[in-house]
Amino acid sequence: MSRPNTLFEYHCWESEQSSDAHLWKRTRQQVMVLHEIIPGPNDEGLMFLVRFDDGLEAGVFADELPLFVSPLPLKQEVSYS
Repeated sequence: MSRPNTLFEYHCWESEQSSDAHLWKRTRQQVMVLHEIIPGPNDEGLMFLVRFDDGLEAGVFADELPLFVSPLPLKQEVSYS
């Protein structure tokens, strides 16, 4: 599912002490979306594996790719009425 470059926008704790500081420092860089990944037990939401221009590959959340249009179908809303 490799896609053309899209923008990465970091949305978590912006600090050197963050476990994701390596991603925070790359915010607003172009990335190549490689494929969807299965989130870990502490992750919530749709995630993708991306590759930065410097070769780093990392899992990021869909909301951190504001210009990326996923080829995956939208989930249906459930009505409980």
